[in-house]
Amino acid sequence: MGTQVVIFSDDKGWHTRALQKEFFKRGLKTRCVNLANCFFETKNDIPSIVIPGFGNCPPKLAIVRGIAGGSLEQITKRLAVLHLLSINGVTVVNKASAIEKSVDKGMTSFLLKKNNIPTPRFWVTESFEQAKKIIKKITESGKKVVLKPLFGSQGQGVTLLGNKKNDLCNVLDLNSNEKVIYLQQFIPVNKNIVSHDYRVLVVNEHAIAVMKRIGKTWIHNRALGANCEKCDLTSKLKFLAEKAAKILGLDIAGVDLMPDSSVTEGFQVIEVNGIPAWRGVQSVSEFNITKKMVDLLLEKKSL
Repeated sequence: MGTQVVIFSDDKGWHTRALQKEFFKRGLKTRCVNLANCFFETKNDIPSIVIPGFGNCPPKLAIVRGIAGGSLEQITKRLAVLHLLSINGVTVVNKASAIEKSVDKGMTSFLLKKNNIPTPRFWVTESFEQAKKIIKKITESGKKVVLKPLFGSQGQGVTLLGNKKNDLCNVLDLNSNEKVIYLQQFIPVNKNIVSHDYRVLVVNEHAIAVMKRIGKTWIHNRALGANCEKCDLTSKLKFLAEKAAKILGLDIAGVDLMPDSSVTEGFQVIEVNGIPAWRGVQSVSEFNITKKMVDLLLEKKSL
């Protein structure tokens, strides 16, 4: 029997090995492939997608664990591989369309707002002057604004704006003609409460695990040294995370939520990750998350 599962990643790390181990237990062969190494060709006047190691037998299931950075043309081509695999009947997790929605923070925020998911007020602009006016108006009202890379993860490049040290002029490259500015209103912490957020892991519309993250600063990413703590997956966290993942069409999602007593739901969704890590949440969970994930994925596809 040929290889049936491809894991797309440019880095064969902990998550890829964990997935391969679980598929192996089920008698399913996997191969880790960098999307950059896939290509299109025509044979006998028939177009085909070439995935190294798969020959003439395409995989039945593709799991996206990473898309390496590159030029606009390179990223477009790599996403095209995922789009065309779906068109050819391969189950792709997550689909290219869902990844495109979730990787773009502006689109994520827009879709969450449009579907009545509590999420902070946001702005996306290419105008430096417009961004300055927005920040001035918000900060003069006594609130703060967070500047985030439109395409970014793990808390990298995130800056809290509103004082002279972190003035917009000091954190943006004013000489760049390709800068898109994404701003998100900062959610303040209630008095006497340690600042924290929650990461909920959703698979096939089921919230399966959660962790509480307490950062060294106001940023609560594990990659930046935040502590992961065990907590309960409450009905509100579960509902909001599942709905957010469904809105973006994600089969696997890491949904980040901040507690906020000013909204009825008690939480606001601040980000949705379409290629989420779960090593942190595994460290505070009593069951094998990867096993549960693979079980749920195989419910949708019989291999």
